[in-house]
Amino acid sequence: MAVGAIFGLAVLIAGFDPPDSDVKYDWLAARAALDGDAYAPVLELAEAEGVRIAVNVAPGTGPSVPHPRTPAALLMMLPLGLVPFGGVAALWIAGSVALLTAMIWVLMYLSEGVSVWAKLVVASALAVGAPTVVSLRFTGQTMLVAWLVVAAWVSTGRSEVLTGGAIAIAGSLKVFPFALVVPLWMSGRRKAAIWAVVGAVTLNSLGLLLPGVTLGGAWATLSEASASFAALPGNASIVGLVTRLGGTLVVAQLASWVIVGGVVLAVWARLGRYPTTPLFWILLALLLLPLSWTSYDVVLIPAVVVLLFSGTGFQRFLAGAALTLWVLDTALWIVTGLVVTGPFGLLARLLLLGAVTQAAPGRDLSTAGDLPVRLLAGLTPLGAIKGRRVDSKASGPGAR
Repeated sequence: MAVGAIFGLAVLIAGFDPPDSDVKYDWLAARAALDGDAYAPVLELAEAEGVRIAVNVAPGTGPSVPHPRTPAALLMMLPLGLVPFGGVAALWIAGSVALLTAMIWVLMYLSEGVSVWAKLVVASALAVGAPTVVSLRFTGQTMLVAWLVVAAWVSTGRSEVLTGGAIAIAGSLKVFPFALVVPLWMSGRRKAAIWAVVGAVTLNSLGLLLPGVTLGGAWATLSEASASFAALPGNASIVGLVTRLGGTLVVAQLASWVIVGGVVLAVWARLGRYPTTPLFWILLALLLLPLSWTSYDVVLIPAVVVLLFSGTGFQRFLAGAALTLWVLDTALWIVTGLVVTGPFGLLARLLLLGAVTQAAPGRDLSTAGDLPVRLLAGLTPLGAIKGRRVDSKASGPGAR
């Protein structure tokens, strides 16, 4: 009940804005796909449907562009076009709140040995933090994607098809979940990695059967979106930072690859191998993508909870600093109207990346009470998962 009340407050703070909601763009694209032109400019689609939307381009960058979606995403969103937008909006906001509330409740329930007050403070901070508020305000696919990512790594070692299928769906909606293929392959879970690739190819191939959807059109739309939106203040990627500082998109993308590549090499040099913890690779993908909104960071909520409640002292400090940045981001927006979501979100990701690459959280991962919440957080090395057990040799306090 307390968690539900907290998230009710979060909804009020977020102030759901139908004209600016991502689900409206998805609905318009689905309606257009049913009519044969899913990649028409969204302002034209909105005018044709008689609905109001916010202009989805940076000031001065030119006319409205098509809504960037992969063929697979258009295929999966197609049923939305069969329902009036009022019904879609009500269902989507209710579903987003329910999924967010469920995630926090499960994490708090599984966190043993933590006082009720500590749980309430952390749950409240997460509820009003920028990822949650932005996700609720714009009601996109981020909460659904977060649960699919969690399902993928929790199901590892149980069902290769389920793991690969969840990644294929999540990655087709938002590209960053495809990063999970890397730790799966390195940890020997290659069937799951193959299923993820096969699933993604199949879904996108089926999406190309929709009227007016072509591979070239999809690529052009995604590329145009990167060029138009990269410098917006909500973009928390390295590309977003560099373009806001005046760099070109090409320079920004080159800088992101150099920085992320340097991180990977530094971690390899320190450990003598690459980590197979899912969260490490998810964070790298979030940093690398040209467009990576703060709302995507709801996928990081489980890790923040675990690091705060069972991490080492330094990990708790870094996770606490990241959570503080999320809350400050919301507070500055409410009090001053200042949008610092991109810079604060980027810094929070870097802090969590530092926490993940430190010694594993202090509790022994082989203990049954600790395993469920650590699996949910994506902090357990995939190679250590054996059915419903964790190999204590591979997953003790010093494991990565």
